[in-house]
Amino acid sequence: MLHRKSPQIVKLQGRFRHGQTSPIADDFSKRIEPFHLYKARNASLFALMIIYHVAITIDTAIESEWREWMNRSHVPDVVRTGCFTECRIYRVIDSNAPDPSYVMQYHCRSLDDYSRYRENFAPALQKEHTDKFAGRFRGVRQILEEVARTS
Repeated sequence: MLHRKSPQIVKLQGRFRHGQTSPIADDFSKRIEPFHLYKARNASLFALMIIYHVAITIDTAIESEWREWMNRSHVPDVVRTGCFTECRIYRVIDSNAPDPSYVMQYHCRSLDDYSRYRENFAPALQKEHTDKFAGRFRGVRQILEEVARTS
């Protein structure tokens, strides 16, 4: 760190008049593009998430079997399609329902990725789930679009 009275500061202060910048600063400002232009050129880096939200209420008698199968088989198979970046699984804790409920949130980069999943993979994966647990669950699916992010 340069001290206020260091020779380097004095030398720089004497070399440039008020309002002038150094050639280094001029060159640097030419290389830096305004953030809004950078963001526009690189939109995919700043895209907000699309979330495929699946809520399942499962029969209490098969909850542990269902959870194990979801964690070991179904969710990894869905993520392996390449349409989703990750899946987060939540247990609903504020429900008064007698049966347990879970939420799976599959994150994808775009609606195109989700559409590719719906067209190419969803029918077989959903059929496998329905065949294995027929009559023992209820499900609701929604597509969510992230509109803001706050840290």
